[in-house]
Amino acid sequence: MTMELKAPDADKTAATESAIDWPTSIDDSAWHFDPEYLHLYDTSAWHAMSESERRTYSRHEAASGYRWGIWIENVLVRCLMDQLYELPAQDPAHKFLYLETAEECRHSAMFAEFIKRAGTPDYTPTGRIRFMGMLLEWTGIRIVHYLSILAGEEIADAYDRANSRSPRTHPVSKRMATLHVIDEAAHMAFARETIAKIWTTQDPVRRWLTRWYLPIVVYTLIDGIVHPSVYETLRIRDGYRLAWDNAHRRERFIRDLKPYTEFLIQIGVITPFYRRVWRAAGLLA
Repeated sequence: MTMELKAPDADKTAATESAIDWPTSIDDSAWHFDPEYLHLYDTSAWHAMSESERRTYSRHEAASGYRWGIWIENVLVRCLMDQLYELPAQDPAHKFLYLETAEECRHSAMFAEFIKRAGTPDYTPTGRIRFMGMLLEWTGIRIVHYLSILAGEEIADAYDRANSRSPRTHPVSKRMATLHVIDEAAHMAFARETIAKIWTTQDPVRRWLTRWYLPIVVYTLIDGIVHPSVYETLRIRDGYRLAWDNAHRRERFIRDLKPYTEFLIQIGVITPFYRRVWRAAGLLA
């Protein structure tokens, strides 16, 4: 398949305002994330909540998740802009990367619109995950940039697919998830093809650095999804600890990352030796 065929058609990409029937405010008439994708699912705090409280909690987790998504999209756009800065206009990837950048900006606007209408605090990513974003930029290892962003997109895709399929999901969240899945399908296919090619060109030092550095970055990305301020805002006692220690959450992340880790094994980023590192980080079964 050529890059031109994979590139999203800008004329067919609906604007955020018209693609979603936005209510004045987001209510709790349904789940904003599929319940099994909520970090407190099946914990003692979860069982202590009423159905109404769980749905309210899901709105805050969704707002936090979408704010994390904005951060991921911003890191990706910066990476794309760095590449486009050096790319000749005649290069076949030039148009694709600009169209992808435009779509990522629309996604961020969509996420921000949900947060604005949800009436929640702005759950800005914690200092640790923001520092990781700056570190990615400072190190300047492009292959690590792409691999890290693909991990974030893989996690977001799992959330989106669960939300788009679930009959319990709020119509706004369901529509957002469906739009995001459609757009990201082409992006992720392009990213995998590009990463596989770039990996073959890396020298032994960059391969060694990537193999040690990447699991730390992915672990930090997952750490950043669980935001302590959500539980402080809702006054859920020990909420952050319960969410972080939740075995269901840990098993789900391993499952959701499986297509990603299998891809890394396939192209040789995760070798038999480095499987132990990923297992120790709780990223691989």
